[in-house]
Amino acid sequence: MEIKISNLGEGERIYEFDTNVEELEIPDLNFDGNIKVKVVLNKVGTQLNLDVNLKGTFVFECERCLEEMRQPFDVSFELIYRYDYSGELINSDEINEDNIKYIDPHTHKIDITNDVRDYLILNVPMKRTHDENDENCKQIGKPDSTDPNENKEINPVWEKLTKNKNN
Repeated sequence: MEIKISNLGEGERIYEFDTNVEELEIPDLNFDGNIKVKVVLNKVGTQLNLDVNLKGTFVFECERCLEEMRQPFDVSFELIYRYDYSGELINSDEINEDNIKYIDPHTHKIDITNDVRDYLILNVPMKRTHDENDENCKQIGKPDSTDPNENKEINPVWEKLTKNKNN
């Protein structure tokens, strides 16, 4: 996902991309269809402000019932590109701000593919299960296997004591 920035005048521009999992090189994730990427680029002086929005649907296996489930996502983040006129490019890794990147003034285009990939991976849900009230999950509403009230076989030695306890 490259955006041409050479000879870019000041002001706001909107770019839209349709990307897939192959282009993003994320082998462990599955998506339902393509990922919609909307970039609002605002050039102000020697700075490019990018507001990026990602929309799509993750496809997972429910950790409870092992059925396929879909979970939509809507992720937004900001990136800032600044032109570095000092002649020595500042390494963005040395700065605590992850969203600020320094580029050469003669840069013709910027590629946001790695940033999109990173933000998608960061937004993968830790708990991959249906909602508690989702009727599609076969395990919702079933008693938990660790339920203490579950009928268990009672050792005959203790059977008389449990009968006395209940009386």
